[in-house]
Amino acid sequence: LATNYVEILITSHYLHSHHPSPSTIVAIVSLILLISLITGVITHKKIIKEFFVFRAFKGQRSLLDLHHITGVITFPFYLMMAFTGLLILFYLVLPWGLSQQYGKAGIPQFYNEMQFLELAKPKQSQSSAATMQPIESFIKQIPTKTESGAILDKFEVQKPNTAGAMVTFEYNYKNIITLNTPQYIFSANTAELLAQPRNLSAIAQLASSSYGIHLGYFASNWIRFILAVMGVVGCVMLAAGALLWQKKRIKEQHRFSYKLVQHLNCFTFLGLPLACGSYLLA
Repeated sequence: LATNYVEILITSHYLHSHHPSPSTIVAIVSLILLISLITGVITHKKIIKEFFVFRAFKGQRSLLDLHHITGVITFPFYLMMAFTGLLILFYLVLPWGLSQQYGKAGIPQFYNEMQFLELAKPKQSQSSAATMQPIESFIKQIPTKTESGAILDKFEVQKPNTAGAMVTFEYNYKNIITLNTPQYIFSANTAELLAQPRNLSAIAQLASSSYGIHLGYFASNWIRFILAVMGVVGCVMLAAGALLWQKKRIKEQHRFSYKLVQHLNCFTFLGLPLACGSYLLA
């Protein structure tokens, strides 16, 4: 354990504390992005043909060519991110089936059933005091590597210092797309090994795969670098499209609508990266 990277996470289940408002905004933006991608391909009928053409220093034509090239390069990346993001937040976009089957407060139950056939439950102790066992009590019961060669890289403590406290050890959490990694789960107060079988049905695997692809935990550093570059190239596509819109309407530059879009573009493409960088730096 000392030589391996171990991520320590002491938390309750994410969905129980998940506030719907930010997720609703993200779901709406993702839906708009998906519609924009599809309609963009339909609008630019010759987008593949013009991908191989770039005319430099030609004003509007150069911007259009740059918009086409960057659009084709980043289209699979943005389509994947938008679609898998909507799959993750489907209960906000299409909530009726989930509400009918599980009720309004059934989202955590649904996700638990998608991940596990049965949830682990520690035996209730007769004593009211909840004393968690030392970490050595769990480590001596688990292997350093599984039979498949997966390495321990995460453990999670749920409901610490309560009668229902549990400790979960997961192997190669960030190397498997489906996130269905080997795991050992214990009662934190008795160090008893508990059973929590995974749901390996086709639909459960599809759901977990879409989540894993969106998060990209499986990706190596090189793949993450390529994905980051795709994000930057996508920003170039957006900037080129916005400037092209302005160039085509240069005669209307004295109108309020033109000035509004011009200033919004300036604030977005210059101010937003500066604001995000300052936030992350702070």
